Amino acid sequence: MKSAENSILLVSPLPPPIGGITSWTVDYLRQMEMMGESVSLVNTSVTGKRLTNNSKLNFFDEIRRLKTIRKEITQKVGNGQCKVMHYNASCFTLGLIRDYAVLRKFVKRIPVVYQCHCNLETNINNSIAKYFFKKVCKKVKVVLTLNKKSEEYARKFTKNVITVPNFITRLYRSTPDVSLNLKNIVYVGRVSGLKGVYEIIGAANRIPEVTFNIIGPDDSHILNDVKLKNIVYHGSKTHDEVLSMLQTMDALILPSYSEGFPLVVLEAMSCGLPIIATSVGSIPDMIENKGGILVEVKSVDDLVKAIRHIEPMSIRKEMAAYNICKVRDEYLCENVLSALTDIYKGVL
Repeated sequence: MKSAENSILLVSPLPPPIGGITSWTVDYLRQMEMMGESVSLVNTSVTGKRLTNNSKLNFFDEIRRLKTIRKEITQKVGNGQCKVMHYNASCFTLGLIRDYAVLRKFVKRIPVVYQCHCNLETNINNSIAKYFFKKVCKKVKVVLTLNKKSEEYARKFTKNVITVPNFITRLYRSTPDVSLNLKNIVYVGRVSGLKGVYEIIGAANRIPEVTFNIIGPDDSHILNDVKLKNIVYHGSKTHDEVLSMLQTMDALILPSYSEGFPLVVLEAMSCGLPIIATSVGSIPDMIENKGGILVEVKSVDDLVKAIRHIEPMSIRKEMAAYNICKVRDEYLCENVLSALTDIYKGVL
């Protein structure tokens, strides 16, 4: 697929906002160009007031957004250069309605690969969402999911499902570099109850000799009243700053209630960190109880037990080595994007 005649049409959002699927889009475009693949983009980023002040969905803005997306796809498909469409799904009810409204017009003109960057069982959680997800599944050639649980869920709607994980652009450590003692644990993400931050606070209260470093926006000011000396709040950091800090830590903690495919876990694995995380989304596929410890949602006791379990240097070294190898073998961009290009060839 390395000629203009066989180019890929990517329908996906660019920043802002930064993070999640928008960061995936940027990395995908950059890496595919480096691989010599021809990719044309239709940007599906939010527009209007939602872009500037995070306001609620506006019906008229969304209608304009839908029309713009359809118009741009029509132009790209109409010139005959794009031979396969990679459409990144909107994994919520109104987004699925929009996806169907867009795709129904083009599925007879171009094969569509429909990728869901979410935990499907969590997001397809009502009858309307299920109805439109089913209609989309019937239209597209193949549905891509991030993890095995989502693949099993999608198979209720279509047989054409493949799991393709997120990717990382480089390996940040080739061999484990493990400290003698477990001193610093890091959390990266939005500071909220749904991310398990209250459980982190509970664990920190019971393990005062370990420092819990928290990185990310605290819009709800959860940490304002926390007086524990072993909780250090670093605020929001740039991506490069986060990567630098990860390489100075002893473990990553992520007791989130729900996840799709958390990039921070992948980056921490690439830095050789053991992972303590809830068994949600893609996390069990990623660490497999070999690169860290899986814990129950909302369980401070599990967090404390997991932290105590990885205190020995030998255990952390084994986990670090496993995580580095897992990233190298399965999650580097050249492996994942090669799998994607094979899928494109398969649907043509």
